[in-house]
Parts: sequence; structure tokens; C-alpha cells
Amino acid sequence: MSETYLSQQDFNNVDACMDYMSKADEAAGEFTQVLGVYPRYPALTPMAELREAARQSKSWALKSNVDYYLNFAELLAELNHFADYLVGLTEASTAADIRRGAIVLEQAAAPPGPEPSYAAGALTNCLQVLRHYQMILNLQAELGRIATPGYEELRQGIYTTLPRLAQFMSFYLRDPAATGRNHAGLGRAGELAKDLDRVYALGMIGMANFLAQIQRIATLISEANHRLTGVENAGSMRKLATHMKLIKRQLLVAQGYCEEVAALGSRS
Repeated sequence: MSETYLSQQDFNNVDACMDYMSKADEAAGEFTQVLGVYPRYPALTPMAELREAARQSKSWALKSNVDYYLNFAELLAELNHFADYLVGLTEASTAADIRRGAIVLEQAAAPPGPEPSYAAGALTNCLQVLRHYQMILNLQAELGRIATPGYEELRQGIYTTLPRLAQFMSFYLRDPAATGRNHAGLGRAGELAKDLDRVYALGMIGMANFLAQIQRIATLISEANHRLTGVENAGSMRKLATHMKLIKRQLLVAQGYCEEVAALGSRS
């Protein structure tokens, strides 16, 4: 396993936090019921934040989808196999071929085996396959650029919704009229407030680590995409092979990170 920011416990903590957020309105309701106050100050009830918490939890269910990261890892493995094929072509080239770039790729057959994923039709030569993967990796880099703010929004969602609920609970725990009215429920209300504090703290740490891992993947894909976009202009087959080796190194690390995220999700 590669070095990673994200542990299984981190992932589980985010899952638990998002599950809490999906039912935060129930937690607020139980809190006031056990104190027997049924908010005497309705304006203090953070209704907007409770609704936002539920929305964020649904967003997490989509963004932590195991299949996405697993399929992405498989696509990167496919591209890495093609990188090996291109490097092999260089090693088998003549001295004259080595000095040439795209011309040789047009003349070289596509790698044996199944058609590349998402290919619209048959790809018969190596240049067609290269341009297909350029398009696919560019799309993935763009998706990563768009998706990263969404994960940051989830972190901000935890940060803005749960502290507001904590303020709501803290007010009633400090309110003499509320705490003096129902001593039997005071202990349970305190437990609910502590549960919220724990879920919030662990969820924030877990989401920060999850976001860092996603940003790592996005950065690696962006850098590899930049290299792959210009690989036809490498000037020679030897330089092309050097570029492909660098690209493969970046994609292998990104592939490992995607597999780790998928594995964490499958066990949660």
C-alpha cells in the first residue's frame, strides 16, 4: 500500500458524521424532548442548518461511491499498460525510427487485446490509441478540477452545520429554566451534546484527510495529463519513451490512491 493520508478509521468517522448529519433534526428533537422544553424559543432552532446537514449527507453518499474510484483505478491501469507498450516500441525501434515520433506511431499497430475503455470504434494504430487516452485523461483531469471543490464543500458543511447545532444544545443546557425543570432528562441531554462534539471532531479530521487524498489524486492526474497532451511533440521516440515513463510513475501512484479509497469504502 502506498503512503496515504487516509485510514479506514478516517473513512468510517466521516461515514458516521454524515450519518449523524442525515438525522441531525432527530437529535435536536430528542434533545429538547428529554429536557421537556420543546423549544420555548423557536427562532433558536437551526432549521436551515439541519436541512443543509441532510443535503450534505446525501452529497457524501455520491462522492464516496466505491465504483467510481475502482473504475478509475482500472482505467489508469489500462493506460499504464499502453505506456509500457509505447516504451517497448522504442526499445524495438531501429536507429532511424528512434529519431522519429508520430510517424512511427501511425505505422505501429495498436496494442493487442481488447479495445480501450470508452473507445467509440476500432482503434487500429498506436497514434489513434494515444489520442484516445489523451482525450480520456484530459476529461478525468477536468473532472478532478471540478470535483475537488465539492469535497471542500463537504468539509465546510460539517464545519458550519454541526457547531450551530452545538450552540443550540449549549443554550438549553445553560438555561436554568430548562435544566431545572427536568433533572431526569439532563443527563441524557448532556450525553447527546457530547455525542455531537465527538462526531464533529472526528468527522472534521476524517474529512480533512479525505480531501487531502482527493487533492493528491487530482494533482497527479493533472500533471500526467499535461505530459500526455504534449507527448507527440517529444521530437523522437526515445524522448517519447522518457515522457511515458514519467507519466506512468504518476499514474501508478494515482492508481494506488484510487484503489485505497475504493477499498476503504468497500469495508465500511
